[in-house]
Amino acid sequence: MSYTSLLQPYRPLNLANSVVMAPMTTCHADNNQVPTEKMVRIYEDRATVGLLIAEATCISDSANAYPNTPGIYTEQQVDSWKEVTRRVHSKGGKIFLQIWHAGPMGHSAYRNGKLPLSPSGIKPLKDIVPRSNGLLRYEHPKEMDEADILEIKNDFVQAALKAQRAGFDGVELHGASGYLLDSFLHHSTNKRVDSYGGTPKKMCRFMLEVVRDIKQTVGSMHVAVRVCPVPLPSMGNMSEDPRDKDVFSYLLKKLNKEPIAYVNACSDNDATDTGTLGMRVSEFARTHYSGTVIGGGSYSIEEAERALKEKKVSLIYWGRLLLANPDLVSRLESGSISGLAPFTRDTIANPPVK
Repeated sequence: MSYTSLLQPYRPLNLANSVVMAPMTTCHADNNQVPTEKMVRIYEDRATVGLLIAEATCISDSANAYPNTPGIYTEQQVDSWKEVTRRVHSKGGKIFLQIWHAGPMGHSAYRNGKLPLSPSGIKPLKDIVPRSNGLLRYEHPKEMDEADILEIKNDFVQAALKAQRAGFDGVELHGASGYLLDSFLHHSTNKRVDSYGGTPKKMCRFMLEVVRDIKQTVGSMHVAVRVCPVPLPSMGNMSEDPRDKDVFSYLLKKLNKEPIAYVNACSDNDATDTGTLGMRVSEFARTHYSGTVIGGGSYSIEEAERALKEKKVSLIYWGRLLLANPDLVSRLESGSISGLAPFTRDTIANPPVK
């Protein structure tokens, strides 16, 4: 079988092919959240994919959820990310940085004693915080006030500026998986009665303000958004509400009017209809958003090729497949995909507690 659709250059973003490496938390940063040489090699070795999306990266010292995740708020972090982007670009690759505030997820132990933040102070449904040793229990987060909202919007802008200085081709806002931006978009976690909650328009306000503030600041650098209309079963930190569908349809329609690079439609399994959407997550995104849609989640290579050929998505992301097979693109080019290496958790330092 030939893989002409996967190997087709994607002109709107000037990508060499239509394969995307998903952002994945590998916990390889050092204790100061500085990217390490191991991280540099992970991205350099996979620079042949059309677009690399670097893992969720903290916008401040109070944004973290897990041990040894990277940051983009100190000069030392910026300098280390520069080596990542330099090596990726030297191989002809493109790389975005996913910028992230974990919101209600995580623990004050990872945030210099600061409590997690959330729209309404609601504790995650999950009980145990992922940790390499021992156990931590999720805390009741602080309900964000106006000062918190202003501070975090500024943190996102500053993180984007630092990502630009570090040489990234763009930033992706992590608006999925129950983290801060996502928690404003779901009725189970946003119970606010002010201008940031209660209706689709108000619930989307925070996300849209962050998008606009960044775009106004970074100029020509790409800005993109990852969304998760249905809570991921693998996260287990929020419950589904049928009203969320209206929130995300509103958000996607508004994003049509923003100069963003793409919408990354996040799903555990994009091969089947999902929850109250009544359709695949990527199909829902495509229905309401007219620009570039990245889809992924449990696609086989053959399914991915068909999805691109039938224009169900613009680009396909893989995570574990690319961690286990950095030479995936060259194998697609040669048609030699038999014997692909399976993913094992040994690929990730400090695997999350189950």
